[in-house]
Amino acid sequence: MKKIIVVFLISIMFAAFANETKMAILNFTINNSNGDMDYLSNGISDILISNLADKHNLTIIEREKIQSIIDELSFKNSGLVTEKEQSKIGQLSGAKYILTGSITFVGSSFRMVSKVLDVQTGNVVSTQSVQGKGKDNIFDSADILSGKVYSEILGISNVPGSGPELEVAFIIDTTGSMGDEINVVKEKIIMMIDEILQGVPQPVVKFAVVDYKDRSDPYVTKIYDFKSDIKEIKNDINRLSASGGGDFPESVKEALYMGVNKLKWSKDNTKIGKLCFLIGDAEPHMDYKDDYKFKDIIKNAKDYSLSISSISCSGNSNKGVEYFQNIANETNGTFSYLTYTQNVTDDKGEEYVVITEGDHEVVLDEMIVEDSEGERVSTSFKFMEDRAKKKAERSRSDTKSVEQAKEDADDFMATAPSVSKEKARKIKSSSTNKGEKKNNLDKIMSEQIKVLAEKQGIKYEKPKPKKKPKKKINKPKPVVKKKKIIVKKEKVKKDSIKKEEPKKEIKTLKR
Repeated sequence: MKKIIVVFLISIMFAAFANETKMAILNFTINNSNGDMDYLSNGISDILISNLADKHNLTIIEREKIQSIIDELSFKNSGLVTEKEQSKIGQLSGAKYILTGSITFVGSSFRMVSKVLDVQTGNVVSTQSVQGKGKDNIFDSADILSGKVYSEILGISNVPGSGPELEVAFIIDTTGSMGDEINVVKEKIIMMIDEILQGVPQPVVKFAVVDYKDRSDPYVTKIYDFKSDIKEIKNDINRLSASGGGDFPESVKEALYMGVNKLKWSKDNTKIGKLCFLIGDAEPHMDYKDDYKFKDIIKNAKDYSLSISSISCSGNSNKGVEYFQNIANETNGTFSYLTYTQNVTDDKGEEYVVITEGDHEVVLDEMIVEDSEGERVSTSFKFMEDRAKKKAERSRSDTKSVEQAKEDADDFMATAPSVSKEKARKIKSSSTNKGEKKNNLDKIMSEQIKVLAEKQGIKYEKPKPKKKPKKKINKPKPVVKKKKIIVKKEKVKKDSIKKEEPKKEIKTLKR
């Protein structure tokens, strides 16, 4: 009997370690003529090590061990190491994969590329890339790259989940008015998938997508049914592209009907957590006589124990916001405005960060602060993360407010002190955008999916404070500003004949 118990315990231990994938990360090659960015060689690899070290089922070989092997073999710790030399490093360190990469600068633009080598076969099994503009975006791009690498490694390693099951669907408006957001939406969904797989026990998650447009377009809806294979899911998401539309309303009701009734939900299994996200920037057509009925969609969703959370993107009308809120209220989902950040520079060269949510915008000082986990992050990053967490807290309640949109707006505006209307207009009229606009879509979705997962017994532990790299990363520090302003949102949609909402009066708040 004792032998059986010992064998059983050993088998459990072997199973636990069998799912661990070991990786070694080498320094990046810097392709820059004047050499002023050479500090990024180990800086980027430090960020990748820090981000990937906390990932489930992935073990990063200690930098000291890798450096010791490199010194012994008289290799250089850079992306210039040959693939044969990389395989040797991997074999001696016990790594299954070796991650190398490079960053190339052309003017103010850069392109960061990673390469993952399978030590045993010597084959390159993954290449990922991100690109951006401006030194301030390099480190954010390294964060994005680490998420892409991890998702790819999970796919090629075929690491299975062993925990409770979840089914998550995305119903996404892909008309022309989403042209400025669709690529960000795709990128954020992929980042969110990575985060959700960090649960303990690791959940078995299936994802599906409903791509919708309008009746005047080549198709109204396109369905990518549930899959658990990460590479296939990513392929489905990357097929999305913005086009068509025309008038302001879109076929939202038909998209919802297809998402609720045509996707292969486990309808009779109430033990599986189910959640659907409606993501769009326009109200539904109410003039189609043969359209699907709102009450039928609600009834079917309730029958399947399915919640629909809606996310309103920039430019949505008041009617659209009201509809998105109603569908969330009726299915015990959560309504959220997407929160955006945009760096701007005024005519005097002073920089601000504009944060937008719904019809309101605030400008915050951009400085480095510590978040709840002790991480050093920017003010705007912490603000957006806090917004997503507040909405997730609301999703924990089964008695949500029926005026979620107003609740969001009031809470958002309460965070910003006011300045005169004249000064707000002056700043807005003289400012120019700097860098890319960012949003917290991945955080909104991942936080709400975590709430669903926690109800299924899955835990998401707070990450341990990351060790500071031994070599200093000279990340440029944003200049602290004392100015905070509120400005009114003005966004031009790409669908040229979409109706414009009445301009809203700029409100100010007392200090």
